[in-house]
Amino acid sequence: MTDNKGLDSQIPRECAIEKLDYDYEKASIDPAADLDPIAVAKLRRKIDIRLIPLISVLYLCSFLDRVNIGNAKVAGLEEDIHLTPTEYNWSLSIFFIGYVLFEIPSNVLLKKIGPRKWITIVMLVWGVIMMSMAAVTNAAGLLASRFFLGLAESGLFPGAVYLISLWYTRGEQALRNGLFFSTATMAGAFGGVLAYGIAQMDGIQGLHGWQWIFILEGLPTVLLTLVTYFFLEDFPETARFLSEDEKSLAVMRLKIDAGPATETEFSWKQFNSVFTDWKVYMHMITYILSASPLYSLSLFFPSIVQGFKFNRYVSLTVTATGVFSSVPSMLSWFTTNIGGHTKRGVATAAIISFGNIGGALGGQFYSSDDIAHGFVRGHTICAVMMAVSGVLTLVMKYLLIRENKRRDNLTPEEFAREAEGEDLCDNHPGFRYYS
Repeated sequence: MTDNKGLDSQIPRECAIEKLDYDYEKASIDPAADLDPIAVAKLRRKIDIRLIPLISVLYLCSFLDRVNIGNAKVAGLEEDIHLTPTEYNWSLSIFFIGYVLFEIPSNVLLKKIGPRKWITIVMLVWGVIMMSMAAVTNAAGLLASRFFLGLAESGLFPGAVYLISLWYTRGEQALRNGLFFSTATMAGAFGGVLAYGIAQMDGIQGLHGWQWIFILEGLPTVLLTLVTYFFLEDFPETARFLSEDEKSLAVMRLKIDAGPATETEFSWKQFNSVFTDWKVYMHMITYILSASPLYSLSLFFPSIVQGFKFNRYVSLTVTATGVFSSVPSMLSWFTTNIGGHTKRGVATAAIISFGNIGGALGGQFYSSDDIAHGFVRGHTICAVMMAVSGVLTLVMKYLLIRENKRRDNLTPEEFAREAEGEDLCDNHPGFRYYS
């Protein structure tokens, strides 16, 4: 975060945000100055234990369910329902069409209904759809199932990223996003072994191995809805596992960290401001450039390994390390730089929604009927997209640093003029971007 020294000499006390009941000048220099560090550390550990393991397990189930079609293909799905290579590729991509369409409405509903109820609902729906995919008999049934699976799963990932932003300060979010997102790589690590073991049930109860994969990997999601409903919390101010003092501390430290961007009520002005903010579009572009290689590798990994008989396997491991590690920091970057609950929730959904178009694109990068040639083409496309994403990230970093410096150098009169109005969120001159 850009250094704010000198800000106290430029911002008059009458420009402080009175509704927060704290010294804004002081908080701008040292956000934790008035808080007991021991109490904050204890509170943070308590939140970590309650929130992060649960959403990590939920995302593990989600990622496992969306990519297990690759393992189902290896287990005979393609032959048993007579899929062409083109139909199979479209069954990968169509998931993300449903996913993209519903992400913004889903985050709005999450804000209105509450994370606990909304995430429980979407988990139950996608778990049932996942298990029902064992009944598909043709390409049309598979395509329809994958579309609605994407529609249902769209409620979890952007919702979880948004939820983390409501519980943690901006400096704390990157680690938590990393821990939670790392379960996606765990799904890849043991998903294939799990699917291989399940596929050995081929013939039991007259079902094929790939049918058992869909049933047994969808079942944990359905069962976890009970855990989610009773243990997932909505917001710090309503948390059942925190004392009243801890609730007050949780809310206060988030207000101090947010500075002037503390709006918590639903606001149509904030909603509309998402689509006029250049930063949102920059994040959309960088995210789609990173998400496309991630999903492409995740979906085709079993086919690539099978096609090459484990030759060049080390290179896949190195590639996966680079592709997956870029996402958590990117998630944290845009959630920390967008102020206001409504704007952050809608922007998070919009960015992830657009980025997940990369999943639809990624489903076409590798050719399932000519994996040797398709491997070279797919890896080339992924490498170029990651390189462009890196360049755009540096450009955006420069622009944010420049904007922070501009705000640092405002005169008291300029600061007061830019601070006029409501629902300014991160456009308030007292807000500073992480760069």
